[in-house]
Amino acid sequence: MHRCDTSTAVAVMPDPEPAGDPGYFTKGDPVAGQGATVPGQDMWNAVVEELCNILDAFGEAPDQTKQDYGQIATVLLANLANIAGNASQVFRAAPGVADNEVVVRGQVATTTEKGIVELATNPEALDGLDAERAVTPANLGATMYGFGQSVQDVLASRAGEVTYTNSTGRPIFVSVIIASDQTTGTVAVGDMFVDDVRIVRGRLITPVNNSVQLNLQAMVPHGSTYAVKGVTAGTMTIWTEIR
Repeated sequence: MHRCDTSTAVAVMPDPEPAGDPGYFTKGDPVAGQGATVPGQDMWNAVVEELCNILDAFGEAPDQTKQDYGQIATVLLANLANIAGNASQVFRAAPGVADNEVVVRGQVATTTEKGIVELATNPEALDGLDAERAVTPANLGATMYGFGQSVQDVLASRAGEVTYTNSTGRPIFVSVIIASDQTTGTVAVGDMFVDDVRIVRGRLITPVNNSVQLNLQAMVPHGSTYAVKGVTAGTMTIWTEIR
């Protein structure tokens, strides 16, 4: 980009002529007696100054060597990339934005304004504390209870009085059944703890020749511990987890 530097250029921009009616260029029509449009000094000065002001706004001077034909594009991309984070994305239309709507590049999205928003990581989505990042369906699928989980029989790898930690990245559901002894009429006893807090306390007395099943259940958040304790009577026959 450069300013006019021919031998007929003047050092000070002339005052604009009185405003006329806005219109469009034409090549003219000799048959109809319509002459071709003469741009005039005001139009060319306005175009050049508008472009030079873009460079000036970013602290750049016009390239009077006349060798750089991409100066404005380079300056815009370099500076807008600092805002958008990726120069290749600066001029892409935002999905879902109507043709007559404008999203200012660099404008941070809010609950009332469209704009740029950073996508949340799975840990950020799981924490549930960030009010600036956006949660995607992939985040939900990786962190919410019930997505991509299944009912699993984990009895063989579980025992009473042992504390386990949910490190799956999402909540899990734990269900433990303690069965009484049908022949002796014992008591089914057991407590379910989450983060060392008793969630369920179970006590069932069984008459002889009758059997009862004590069911202990709890939802365990990601990162929390859980345990079944106090099984002094009865036998754990089922331990399933939705995980």
